[in-house]
Amino acid sequence: MTVVERIYRERDVPEWARGYTRDTITLGWEDRTHAHGRRRTDAGLEFGTSLPRGTVLHAGDCLVLDGERLVVSVIERAEPVFVVEPRSAP
Repeated sequence: MTVVERIYRERDVPEWARGYTRDTITLGWEDRTHAHGRRRTDAGLEFGTSLPRGTVLHAGDCLVLDGERLVVSVIERAEPVFVVEPRSAP
């Protein structure tokens, strides 16, 4: 299994990887905060991540899987949130 250790922004993907096939991975907030673990692209390819502690993946981040000649782009999954507003101004 390929293990990714580096994140690129789209504009910073190395020239040698720009012709690779593209795929996506859609992750919620909690999954985007896990620096280490097993992942699966939206098309079903498994790979691992071993990123620096504290890494948070963001929309538009790219993971390069050299062995598979693949660039995986991160998509942030839409999630419900609570909006708390005061009833009156203080």
